[in-house]
Amino acid sequence: MFNLPLLTNFSVDGNGQNHLFTYAALAVSLVYFFFYYKRHTKRDSHHTAQRRDVYIKNHLYLSDEIRDAISEGKIVKEMKEEELFASVGFPKRRKILTAEPAKTEVFTYPGIEVYMHMGIVQNWNYQKKILGL
Repeated sequence: MFNLPLLTNFSVDGNGQNHLFTYAALAVSLVYFFFYYKRHTKRDSHHTAQRRDVYIKNHLYLSDEIRDAISEGKIVKEMKEEELFASVGFPKRRKILTAEPAKTEVFTYPGIEVYMHMGIVQNWNYQKKILGL
């Protein structure tokens, strides 16, 4: 844990200038990273929507339900693996539960687990977040 002195306890000469510089650098860094993160998340969501639209235009055989789910970034049962990736992106983790010929996998996304059987979505569960863990 950091043991930083309070701003009211510094003097302009000597060690106080170092603390003032540290606080100012920390504040500038936090502001920079806040705006940097905000700008990149907005840009990433725009690219995600474009990627979904391109996938839908290139795959005209999709059913209306699957097409709507992909355009909204949602998951529906009977969605193929490729359609799932087009809708919500690639998983953070992929765990194989059973091997071929009837392969069963779990795709882990932030806040959700998707259960696949032979490359088709069967079910999904939202992960509960416990405070402090």
